[in-house]
Amino acid sequence: MTGIEASMGARVGAQIVHGIVRKAAEYPHWPHTQAAFMELHELLREWEEAAVATYVVAFDRAGIAPEQVEQMSRFINVQSGPFGRSFLKRHRAEIDRILNPDPRLLHRIGKRRRSAARRRTMRNLMRLYVPEYLDLLDAALEARSSWVEENGRKILSQVRRGEISGDLLLAGEALTTAEQIRAARVQLGALIVRLYPLGGGAHCGNTGCGLSVGR
Repeated sequence: MTGIEASMGARVGAQIVHGIVRKAAEYPHWPHTQAAFMELHELLREWEEAAVATYVVAFDRAGIAPEQVEQMSRFINVQSGPFGRSFLKRHRAEIDRILNPDPRLLHRIGKRRRSAARRRTMRNLMRLYVPEYLDLLDAALEARSSWVEENGRKILSQVRRGEISGDLLLAGEALTTAEQIRAARVQLGALIVRLYPLGGGAHCGNTGCGLSVGR
């Protein structure tokens, strides 16, 4: 949406991404980070789309054709929509799986290797090398999750009745949390492009040109 894009243009600072890349480039390679970052980016994109659709349908339909509103309403009313229990639960679980895999999945390997695997997680990697981005991501996920949990039933009931909320405070919170998800997605995308440029050469590959330890 135009309002979100304009707001995020002021919020997203290129200096953060540049600082992350400079810091990451100081370290040798850690495998599989590109695949994990790409999956995380897609999960954030899905969540952003759901958040934007929710804002438009629930609070601001100006300039949106009736058929588009109907389509968006169906999107957020289905079980997998942003107010369906499965959406929030599934997306948080998927993101947690990427950042901090369930130790129970490591039961077939030895105790020493299992302990090492618990420590070699994406979350610990990002906490060490890109703490600014990890803080931004965690804040965005927590803010949006809390907003949906607190207001989801009310908004979904309103949408199903075809109503538009006049609650400006609630609308502002909806827009702000949607923008936070977008900011996390935009900055992660910039980080991916900088670390894993197309045609970057075989020496980068899936390990990238930074953010890794040992080859």
